[in-house]
Amino acid sequence: MISSASKRKEKIYLSFNDANQKSGNKYYDYIINSKGINLDYYYKWALTNQETNFVFELMNCELTTGDLALSILWDRFRFDDENMEGLFPIEIVDKYRKTGSNNLYKWVQEDINHRVYITNKTMEIILQKEGVNREININEIKKSIMKKYVKGRDYIITCEFLRWGPTVTGVSWPKYYLWINIFNPNSYELVAEGTIRVALIGNEKESQKLDITDFIKFDDNKQNIQEFEKVFPHAIVEQIAYRNDIEY
Repeated sequence: MISSASKRKEKIYLSFNDANQKSGNKYYDYIINSKGINLDYYYKWALTNQETNFVFELMNCELTTGDLALSILWDRFRFDDENMEGLFPIEIVDKYRKTGSNNLYKWVQEDINHRVYITNKTMEIILQKEGVNREININEIKKSIMKKYVKGRDYIITCEFLRWGPTVTGVSWPKYYLWINIFNPNSYELVAEGTIRVALIGNEKESQKLDITDFIKFDDNKQNIQEFEKVFPHAIVEQIAYRNDIEY
C-alpha cells in the first residue's frame, strides 16, 4: 500500500438524489447493494486528503474524496461497532463508547499518520470479512514478521494480499504475496512498508507451516521498484507500482 497520497484538495458533491436519481434517504441501499467495488480504487481515494468530514448518511454535503471512499467502504462491507473498535486505539474506543463517533473522526483528522493507519486497517478487515485466502492465518504472518524483521518490538502490523489466491508453479509450494505496513504503536507513524512472499509448506493441512521467504522494503523517496522486479512476478510488481502511483 502507499504510505501517503497526493494532498490535493479535490472535492466532490454528492446528494441522495445524485446517488439514486431520485430523492429520499437511499444512500445505504445504493452502497450496500452496489456491485463491483474496486478496493484498489477506493483505497487510493481514501488517502487523497487528510482532512475529513466523515459521514454515514449523505445529505447534500460537500465531501473530500477520501471521506467518501472510507464512508463507502465501511458501509459497503457493513462495519459494525466491533469492527470500528478494532480500527482504533483503545483510548479512542473508550471515548467513542462514552460520547459517540465524533471522537473517532477527530482522531483521524489529527495526523496524516492516523489516516494512513486507519485506511490500511480498513483494508485488512475487509479482506478478513471477505474470507480471502482462508488457508493463510494473518496473525501467524504478523508473528513471523515480528520475530524475523522487527526483532520482537511491539510494532503494529497490517497486511493485505496483492493477489487473490495462491500462486503455484510446477511442484513448488503455494506462494502468497502481501503488502505489509509497520507502524510505531505510539505515534502511528509508518516505520516501514513493503512486500513479502509467503510459502505454505507441507502437504497435510495439520502440519502445514508458513515461511516468509522474501521481504523487500519500499522506499517512497527513491521508488525502488527495480528491487521488486528482481524477486517478484511481473503482475505483482505492476500491482506494487499501481499502489504507489509509479509509472510502470
